[in-house]
Amino acid sequence: MWTPFRDAARRMSEVSRLSEVLARCRDELHMIDGVVGTGIGTTSVGDAAIQVFVVSPQDVAGVERSASALLGDIPLEVVVTGQVTAGDVGGGGHG
Repeated sequence: MWTPFRDAARRMSEVSRLSEVLARCRDELHMIDGVVGTGIGTTSVGDAAIQVFVVSPQDVAGVERSASALLGDIPLEVVVTGQVTAGDVGGGGHG
């Protein structure tokens, strides 16, 4: 029987597993051409995944191939963010 608590516990377990994998693979992921960042997030269908951030749509296919080879069956999503610089924040002005 499904319950929100059971679903939340399974999700936390998956996020914990992804965090461990990302900690082991982060440096190698960042060495892939086009990668500007990594993290853990939710895919468009609501599944937890390691997210790899790239500058341009042209980077997606190559990064997806390289990251998938490194991660194997770990859920992966490549996200186009544009160039990321230290101190970038969302949400408008600072004023």
